[in-house]
Amino acid sequence: RTCATRRMDISGLPADVAVQMQEVKATIQSLVEGGDRDGPLKKVEELTERISKMSIAGYEIESTLTQRTSELNQAHQQAPQVAAATATTMAALAGHSGGTSRIPKIDLQPYDGTGDIDKWQKRCEAVFTVLGTPPEKQSAVIFLNSLKGVALTHIDEWPMSEINSWPFAHMVEVLRARFELTIKQAAHRQQWATLTMGAKESLETFYDRFTKAAHKIKPPVSNVDQYWRWYQAMPDWIRDRLNMSMSEEGGTLQEAVVL
Repeated sequence: RTCATRRMDISGLPADVAVQMQEVKATIQSLVEGGDRDGPLKKVEELTERISKMSIAGYEIESTLTQRTSELNQAHQQAPQVAAATATTMAALAGHSGGTSRIPKIDLQPYDGTGDIDKWQKRCEAVFTVLGTPPEKQSAVIFLNSLKGVALTHIDEWPMSEINSWPFAHMVEVLRARFELTIKQAAHRQQWATLTMGAKESLETFYDRFTKAAHKIKPPVSNVDQYWRWYQAMPDWIRDRLNMSMSEEGGTLQEAVVL
């Protein structure tokens, strides 16, 4: 820094170098005027060497400082990207190297044994995708962050070692069997059993309502059951026409819709 900010005289040289140059001029003048030549010549050589070393050293130091300043500026500009990349790498290593990492917080409405368990499952899976939660940690994450009330009490009946071994889909089925199948499934199946197409309802509208009702049934309704339920939901005049076409072995919902 000192070299980079050395004072310059009017000749454009650093001040200390200019002083040495004045001394050389004076020595040369004494040499011209005569007298002992060996002493002044030796003095000139010494001063010339000193000036050369000072100039070269000053140039090298100034060049080095300029290079280091450029490197520091570049590092400062790249610091945010480097920090972000490092954080991403460390997170990836923590997740895949078997090291201990913080269990991600799921900011969801906890499941308490009521509400739509399918929507809750969908939100949890979306969060897993965003956070990159490994499958082997998902059930533990849910147990610690997204259960409460009787749902938490029910899952807490199993040892933690067994909960850790569950795929998340299995935990959902455990909760569904306890809270949805015994309470809501009766209503869903009643709705399914009484489903009929309205007199002025279009086929497209009824198909949408039919598939939504089928989706609520757990375990899922088989293709054959959907085939015959579609037939039974049709108005009498349509069923009369279908009697000649429906297969006794049944089929798929799509086949029934085509008929």
